[in-house]
Amino acid sequence: MLQGIYTAASGMLAHEAMSEVISNNLANVSTPGFRQDFATFHMAGEKAGAGAGSLSPMLVFRSYTDFNIGNVRTTGNPLDLSLADDGNGFFTVQTPKGERYTRAGNFTLDPSGTIVTQDHLPVLGTAGPINAKGGKIEITASGEVYVDQNYVDRLKIVRFDRVDGRIPLRKAGNSLLTPLDDQATPRVATDPQVRQRTLEGSNVNMIQEMAKLIHMVRGYEAYQKAIMVSDNSLNMLIQRVGGS
Repeated sequence: MLQGIYTAASGMLAHEAMSEVISNNLANVSTPGFRQDFATFHMAGEKAGAGAGSLSPMLVFRSYTDFNIGNVRTTGNPLDLSLADDGNGFFTVQTPKGERYTRAGNFTLDPSGTIVTQDHLPVLGTAGPINAKGGKIEITASGEVYVDQNYVDRLKIVRFDRVDGRIPLRKAGNSLLTPLDDQATPRVATDPQVRQRTLEGSNVNMIQEMAKLIHMVRGYEAYQKAIMVSDNSLNMLIQRVGGS
């Protein structure tokens, strides 16, 4: 009987963890370049992948990021950029903790004329941060940046070798990504296919995520009821044993 309570409690924890992942996906449905997460859980003892964390002695939760491309829309902004690839291509950004990678191409200029992210982090070219101060900015399909028809630099766009069919990156906050380990080495993309004046949205399917969230809530409620039934049965057993 206690085993049933433990199993149901473990199921509730798993459904709660998965609901948090789904809720985060839904919260970022309009975030440029956002990559949705998938979540699963399995019985302890089975092999766990990236993002695994123990929920209880019985169930283990794990999540991974989906790098399929999102919908692309035309904006007309010369500093809105997207990548026409299979999802394994990333802009390089300089942060205080080193280089990070992103699909969010809604860039802008800081007061000095440097191309930066929405969080004011420099977007890197092959020679470092790109200063595009001046006039008309044009960015070619190969990532070359021109200001008033004068060549400035080439965007540093990288790819990663897949591991077990997946791109070895994890989220680092604010639409940034970082390698899972030291073995995940970025390679400069030879044919990046940059699209200027377009922006890639998130790859979250809101209808699917809403359906999954409803399923998680119902599953949580079912486990909750199972605990209540087991608890009532246990109380009845205690009363009978105590009264005999």
